[in-house]
Amino acid sequence: MTWLPVLPVVVPLAMAVFMALTTRFGSEHRVKGIIGGLLHATVSTLLFATVAHQGTIETRLGSFPRPFTIFFEATPASAGLVALMSWVVTAALVVATATMDRPRLRRGFHSIAQVVLAAASGALLSGDLFNLFVWFELMLTASFVLVTLGSTPAQLASGFKYLLISLMASVFFLCACGLAYGWYGNLDLAKIAELQSSFSGPGPNMIGGLALVALAIKSAMFPMYAWLPDAYTAPPPGIAALLAAVSTKVAAFALLRIGTALFPPAGGLWFDILVWAGAATTIAGALAAIAINDVRRRLAFLLASQMGTVLVAIGLQSASVVVLLIAHEMVAMAGLFFAVAALGRTGSSPVARLAVGGGFLVCALAVAGIPPTSGFVAKFAFVQAGLLAENPLAVGAVLLSSLLSLFALLQAWQSTAHESEKSGAKLGWTVPAVCAATAALTLAGGLLAGPAVSGLKETVQGEVLR
Repeated sequence: MTWLPVLPVVVPLAMAVFMALTTRFGSEHRVKGIIGGLLHATVSTLLFATVAHQGTIETRLGSFPRPFTIFFEATPASAGLVALMSWVVTAALVVATATMDRPRLRRGFHSIAQVVLAAASGALLSGDLFNLFVWFELMLTASFVLVTLGSTPAQLASGFKYLLISLMASVFFLCACGLAYGWYGNLDLAKIAELQSSFSGPGPNMIGGLALVALAIKSAMFPMYAWLPDAYTAPPPGIAALLAAVSTKVAAFALLRIGTALFPPAGGLWFDILVWAGAATTIAGALAAIAINDVRRRLAFLLASQMGTVLVAIGLQSASVVVLLIAHEMVAMAGLFFAVAALGRTGSSPVARLAVGGGFLVCALAVAGIPPTSGFVAKFAFVQAGLLAENPLAVGAVLLSSLLSLFALLQAWQSTAHESEKSGAKLGWTVPAVCAATAALTLAGGLLAGPAVSGLKETVQGEVLR
């Protein structure tokens, strides 16, 4: 079964090539795109089930020994995130197909979305720094195309800002890769972690500092999150939902892996920076969301605020809590964008209005950490980790941001319900069904999370780098 970790990368890339080769003038690839998402979700779920049963699976291309080969490692954490991401992205493809205008679909939305899916999977499963950098760059390029798809003035302006800042982050990341190879002689993250005891000097701090700057930008850490609100507001909500489930989450997981590879548990300054910068991010994002009236821009700031909580958890060195938070936010934030995509389109159907409005409310409660949602489980685990680490100030900052987020989201829910009532446009059953399914998933994550959380704590610690 060693070929399984390659499939989440190969399947969407093959589907993207297939769509490119079968392109005709005006092709929208609606069916092919959604089939591609379902295929990716199927192989990712199979990979996760196999890893959960057998343990970590490694695939080395060309049968060369480590660290001289490109290899993929599927741990319980990475395989689980890939599987969850694949289903959320498939839902985003359904929503985008139903709500996006036809010119954007004809310009290659579905084929580019498959490339984003492949690159994100490669980044989550990659076992060394340079391959991680390569997958990030592929994800950046494809995401830039999605942000600017349609070429409106607002999209081009936000896309240029997104590209410029992301390329700057990429320079820092590439420098970190070069320094790591020069210092350790290889880029294998697991090998680098083993070598820490035999190396002394400024190398880890220099490499970690460069990686921190690069991934802090990509994960929207304060004060380097200025790119995020425009990038998630200018494109249609379906695209924003897809990006919300992928880009910042992959960057946060990479930050966790690099930090635990370069620094011992008493990592000192590097982890302290993440704690306090993450606390500043979560408060600043929530305050900005309250001050904004536009619903989509408010959600973008709340996304940055939620990523601040993840960064604090990384700084507290609690890998299981980080994975829980990322998984919860993948679903909940995407669900909010799904509901926004249906605004003004639900028509007079009371069932559709209930599904969209109810889905928005449940996901909003999850983002704020209200029981019995998945957000409560994730943030309760975070509070436990923060108190065990004797950092009550960081815990207080996250709890305060949760209250502010709840206030901002309830305001947004009222405005979305009002807008939905005024609408006379009708939308099919697909988007309301996706909204309802997302809400059900967040509730299931809260009600059935006990055994999953126990197993996660047993397997994630130490598995992140294996």
